[in-house]
Amino acid sequence: MYRKLSAIMFTDMVGYTALMGQDEQLAKSRRKRHRKVLEASTRDFAGEIIQYFGDGSLITFDSALQAVESAILIQKELSSEPKIPLRIGIHTGDIAFDEDGVYGEGVNIASRIESMGLPESILISDKVNSEIQNHPELQTTYLGEFNLKNVKRPVKIFAVTGHNLLVPKPGDLQGKGELSLKTIAVLPFTNMSSDPDNEFFSDGITEEILNTLVRMDGLRVTSRTSSFAFKGKTHGIKQIAQILGVQSILEGSVRRLGKQVRITAQLINAVEDVHLWSETYDRNLEDIFAVQDEIAQKISAKMRLFLDPFDSENIKPPTQNMQAYDLYLKGVFFFNKFNPTDGFKALSYFDKALALEPDFTLPLSHKASIYAFLGSIGVVPPKEAFETSREAADRAIALNPEDASAHVAKALVALFYEWNWPGVEYHLNCASKQSKQDDNYLITKSLYVSAMGKSDIAVDLLADSLSLDPLNALLHCYYGQALLYSGSLDEALLAYDKALVIAPDLRIAMEAKGIAYLLKEEYSAALAYLLEYQTLTGSPLSGWTPVGFVYGLMGQREKVLEILDKLKQRQKENPQQLLHLDFATIFLALDDKDSALSYLEGAYQHRLGSMVFLGINPTWAKLHREPRFIELIKKVGIPFNP
Repeated sequence: MYRKLSAIMFTDMVGYTALMGQDEQLAKSRRKRHRKVLEASTRDFAGEIIQYFGDGSLITFDSALQAVESAILIQKELSSEPKIPLRIGIHTGDIAFDEDGVYGEGVNIASRIESMGLPESILISDKVNSEIQNHPELQTTYLGEFNLKNVKRPVKIFAVTGHNLLVPKPGDLQGKGELSLKTIAVLPFTNMSSDPDNEFFSDGITEEILNTLVRMDGLRVTSRTSSFAFKGKTHGIKQIAQILGVQSILEGSVRRLGKQVRITAQLINAVEDVHLWSETYDRNLEDIFAVQDEIAQKISAKMRLFLDPFDSENIKPPTQNMQAYDLYLKGVFFFNKFNPTDGFKALSYFDKALALEPDFTLPLSHKASIYAFLGSIGVVPPKEAFETSREAADRAIALNPEDASAHVAKALVALFYEWNWPGVEYHLNCASKQSKQDDNYLITKSLYVSAMGKSDIAVDLLADSLSLDPLNALLHCYYGQALLYSGSLDEALLAYDKALVIAPDLRIAMEAKGIAYLLKEEYSAALAYLLEYQTLTGSPLSGWTPVGFVYGLMGQREKVLEILDKLKQRQKENPQQLLHLDFATIFLALDDKDSALSYLEGAYQHRLGSMVFLGINPTWAKLHREPRFIELIKKVGIPFNP
């Protein structure tokens, strides 16, 4: 048995069984023509027919592009006389091959998608759709998110358009799937104020409404990162809904003048391009929280056929101090830029808000999140960062035991600093009761289960998160990391490619792609991406560690020694920076295991967060049998199967 990332196509002749009952010879001649066309098209696009199922077939291809182009040719050929009505469904996934056939969830999903189609149509999953988006000759339309039998999470389904293909309407789809109408995206409300500096306020109102909707049971809400990707863009509503994979869109505007606020909101059924509701609110600034809740109530009412009842009494105004709220929203504006420089700016606003209102939980939990982030990436020393994060989170939880963000921050502290696994689970469980859709919660949980050696669970968690946040480049990187740790290197590379399409200069994606090629033992490709990563750091001394590791594998010892000198210079210029893992990696590249282990032991003493991945990070494979390494694993307390 072997595994391979493949595009999986199912085909099915519609009406074949009935035709067999009426005219067996005609039915067999149609089936023969069907197979002849399949074999020719499959050969032209380097596919492989795995199995025939009477009137259907299972075919695999090396790429989604080949599968879709083959499907178009098949439908074109079979649309000529004598016509053969055919359904086609395509999905991509990591599948297992043996002498009896192919296996895996991807096969089941492709089969379910095919069963929902109509004759002369080609239905594809969102994974296939994302892989063909850079080919303008291949256009698709979004049909909706469906619950498929024996598939863990809903699947977004698209139809290939043009080429004389039939494009079903969502209500036309049949077979083994149920349409889910519980999806919504909240687009950034437009700042209509004369002062452009009020942008933070309109963004903040949007985010607070989004956060209220997330708490509704049964509603899947696109995450902020993907919704805000359309800020200032001119995409149409249907196009946005198709890209995000949602049925409904909430959009609006905010105009602020002194203590007066006008908020306009409208809810749109984007699939059918129908306005469901719109309203304008003229209120005092002090009433802003009531307006946010009222908008959420209206949405719940308009979608009442598809949502569980929503209890607005559980939502309390976070503060009565509007000046503190203003400062908090300014902090959130910088917080969402998700980089260290803006993180420090956000902290200054949160501290100002807390000076005015010490018991204001939102800036407290955001402060805890920022310090956990800064500690996990090494910008602030672990002891300072994580202990400050823990203090802020504890205060927030004391004021509001249900604060999901504070519990996630506490989980990060327990994971990366305390190495307290029951603590991680406790705080993740508390957070899940309030915010199972939150990216930070899902990422933190995925990091934890990966550290515990359960990367397959992390893959599922992050795939679900990406269905709500498809334009989040960083999330694609975390997804790729989970795939890499689970051994699915080809799928990991696809995830990193998607991240780089969204954010071409995203350093972490460039580095991760290089590491994936390194693990595939394609050292030239690995070196190219890692050198590009180093260039993107903008520093003559930073980013050389993975490059040095590749040089070591290529046997270029002199180049590794040059990089060791750069690392020593970097440490000399910034003695406070904790570079133990970098030194360990370079000494391992030089095959100096004793020095590598000494630096890993130093990393343990300083409680560097990445130590929790010691057992699953392939970088350390050479050390797996070393007693000192095994002892380190025991000290950190993580599972280990060398």
